[in-house]
Amino acid sequence: MKYWVGVWALMLSLMASAQTVAGVEAPLGSEFKVPRLLIKSQSRVVFYRVASSQTSGVMSVYVNGSYQASLQGGAYTALCLPPSRVDVAARHVINDHPISDALDVVNALVLKEGDDVFIRVSEQNNGHAMLQVVRADIALPELVQTREQRHTVPRVPTAVACQDAPPKPNVSSKTEASKPDTRTRNIVLSADALFPFGKSNVQTISPKGRRMLDHLIDRIKTEFGRADKLRIQITGHSDAIGAEPRNMQISMARARAIKDYFVEGGLRENQISVQAKGSQDPVVSCDLKLMANNIACNKPNRRVVVSVKADTV
Repeated sequence: MKYWVGVWALMLSLMASAQTVAGVEAPLGSEFKVPRLLIKSQSRVVFYRVASSQTSGVMSVYVNGSYQASLQGGAYTALCLPPSRVDVAARHVINDHPISDALDVVNALVLKEGDDVFIRVSEQNNGHAMLQVVRADIALPELVQTREQRHTVPRVPTAVACQDAPPKPNVSSKTEASKPDTRTRNIVLSADALFPFGKSNVQTISPKGRRMLDHLIDRIKTEFGRADKLRIQITGHSDAIGAEPRNMQISMARARAIKDYFVEGGLRENQISVQAKGSQDPVVSCDLKLMANNIACNKPNRRVVVSVKADTV
């Protein structure tokens, strides 16, 4: 019996050493950065796991049955693939627990040209893994708090090196100018990811918030170039806790702070307008007493919406 236990331990050791790479002592790499737009022949899938006191073990993620990474809390992994239908899966693995051959969850995705797909990996009450596709405006504030999981070697054979889309050139000829090109993007940013509660000036924007805004500026420049008819409207929203005049004031101050940051980042001041909505357009309904649980409930209402429109005609 001891012989077989020893053989099994040796096999597990060899399997582990085959999967790990240099850096296993420091399994988390660089912090997540908002990616640039992709070329049309690629799609990007980003798996991530939010860190919390409830996370345990690792979440091993797979694409079309092939291993990609094992995520600990506060980690992410990303890969680019040709646009296609793919199966994504996950299994929760905990030290000293039996490892099942079966996957906890398998979901189908249709990857579209140039798309980024963000998948939050979490733990259900029964301990099984759960995969949830999350909108970019929700995923990015969570992702900027994660770091790259890098201690294992991905094995997805269809993965390709990600390629950024080239910047859109300025319209320089009458022939090009005759082609209409009108695009609009609405980006919702969590105010809590940008500012401490109750704060609103540009000096109080958090380091993670600054990274989010830096990459948003970069994406605006990449996707829209320097079109003369580019228009950016920044709308501040608050929760309804407190007096409405104060809520209007703080939502306007936050919109102006984002505008100032955009201008510092190289966007044109005359192309940016600001407005405040205060608590007029809530996205969730919560109790308005100044208590910790109500502040947390109202988080989605505290937001800044950046609307970008370019008409090159």
